[in-house]
Amino acid sequence: SQGSPGSLGPPASSVSPDASLGSPGSLGSPAAPRFPVPPVSRGSPGSPASPRSPASPRSPEAPASPVSPRSPASPRSPASPQSPVSPPSPWSLVSPASPLSPVLSSGPSLHDLGAKLSS
Repeated sequence: SQGSPGSLGPPASSVSPDASLGSPGSLGSPAAPRFPVPPVSRGSPGSPASPRSPASPRSPEAPASPVSPRSPASPRSPASPQSPVSPPSPWSLVSPASPLSPVLSSGPSLHDLGAKLSS
């Protein structure tokens, strides 16, 4: 009778190792689903990013152009006319310059050259 109970003992031990191996196997399977899960979550957050486009309303800031009123500062340009006043005098001095007349006097020589070429 003692022998029979002993035989039951060993088989029980063999059962326990099998169960332990089974448990780790189950853990391995769930690991696979982990990969597909993250990509799905990333996809969803991406779509909400599109709502950011409404940020375009910032374009209304363009009205800041009212700063353009500074353009009236252009009236300062009238001050420039004063400088042109002084330059005109130098130009007038150039016109009286007699050197221009000598250049014209040399004209006859040009005519002579033209006559020689025509001949």
